[in-house]
Amino acid sequence: MEKKTRKTESDLAAVQTEEYARAHFADQDLSLGKVCEALHYNYGYLSAAFKRRYGLSFSEFVSELRLTHAARLLTNGEAPVSEVAKSVGFKDALYFSKSFHRRYGLSPTEYREKHMGEQGWYSRFYVT
Repeated sequence: MEKKTRKTESDLAAVQTEEYARAHFADQDLSLGKVCEALHYNYGYLSAAFKRRYGLSFSEFVSELRLTHAARLLTNGEAPVSEVAKSVGFKDALYFSKSFHRRYGLSPTEYREKHMGEQGWYSRFYVT
């Protein structure tokens, strides 16, 4: 029974961390350390619990969350790329563009031109 309780506690911690990330992904200073402070968890424990539950590190999850939300913004608006980058939590527009290209194979501008107006696609990372 003790192992099941630990797993349940670990899963709860990971889910709380996911919820916190979804609510605060646009915070440019979001980090696992900040989540640990807010939720009162040990860094190592939370890092392992999150990775075990989601198969991604916290930073990988947040990056995917931000990029997915940015892709949505790019297809449904005309805000400059630098503004989109800032609104999803990237401090540096150039780093955002490189990360976006690495993830989608297109620059943010190319992605916007190709997918402008598309609706109906959702990802497990999209924040409503």
